[in-house]
Amino acid sequence: NGMSHLTDLYQGLLDLGVAKEQARIMLPLNIYTEIYWTASYQAIMNFIDLRDEPHAQWEIREYALAIKDFMLELFPETTRIWFDVMNNK
Repeated sequence: NGMSHLTDLYQGLLDLGVAKEQARIMLPLNIYTEIYWTASYQAIMNFIDLRDEPHAQWEIREYALAIKDFMLELFPETTRIWFDVMNNK
């Protein structure tokens, strides 16, 4: 199929030593992407504060809500305190 052909072309470019950021030109925009990132607790909470609000784009707000749930699971007490303090400003 078409996707298999495109991923084979991409892999072929990588095998030739083409950098990933250049080789990915062969891939369509609808392909799934894995992202690895690091951030401080404060940066993550700032992202949630900015994007978990009614005027935010729906898709980014969904990410913010998912991350919010994740933070509440990982750091329940600290995260609740953060939201209490931020809501009382």
